[in-house]
Amino acid sequence: MEPSITRITSNQPIYYSIIIPVYPLGKLSDELTDACIKSVQANSTNFEILVISSPNSYATNVNLGLKLAIGSYIVILNNDTLVKSAWLDSLTECFTRFKSCGVASLGLQHYEVSHGIREGTCGAIWMLSRKIYELVGLLDETFKNSYCDSDYFYRVILAGYKCYRNYECNIIHHRSKTLSALNIKSEMLEVNKDYFYTKHGFYWENYGDACRQSTTRSNS
Repeated sequence: MEPSITRITSNQPIYYSIIIPVYPLGKLSDELTDACIKSVQANSTNFEILVISSPNSYATNVNLGLKLAIGSYIVILNNDTLVKSAWLDSLTECFTRFKSCGVASLGLQHYEVSHGIREGTCGAIWMLSRKIYELVGLLDETFKNSYCDSDYFYRVILAGYKCYRNYECNIIHHRSKTLSALNIKSEMLEVNKDYFYTKHGFYWENYGDACRQSTTRSNS
């Protein structure tokens, strides 16, 4: 099925390309996506929004957005999120403070209590530079709606970079609403989990596992 592509731009020049992949779920996804877009527009400058809506996989929709993006920084943002003021500055701070940064994420309100910038990942919101995108490439579309972001984060680590989260800025993530509506089967999660293991030789549980596996590979 051909995806629906909506491009929304702000003032020039465009520094940030914000990809919002949407799995159409009728009224629920429409309402969540509209609220997400409005939060971006109210708290951002120098951006373009690329809304990619189709029943294709998350990876397929994100990859189409990556191919269309023109910004120096690219953000993949779940449509069931709401961003706040200074969110883009908080993401780019990870890159300006740490030359080793390959992917930047933020904290999630109500889910985590932490401060500062620490190593870690968050699939609901993540930023990469155009340099990293050109180095690591597209998401692996073999994954179906899970683990493709974890796979990408690990590929960034294997390329010699790190993933950071800035907990000084938290976003809202309506995770439960989307998960229940998508009705992702546990069997599919297991298939993706096993494919990740086949591809990388370990089960992704958290960022620490990825770092340990990367160190092991570099020393072998």
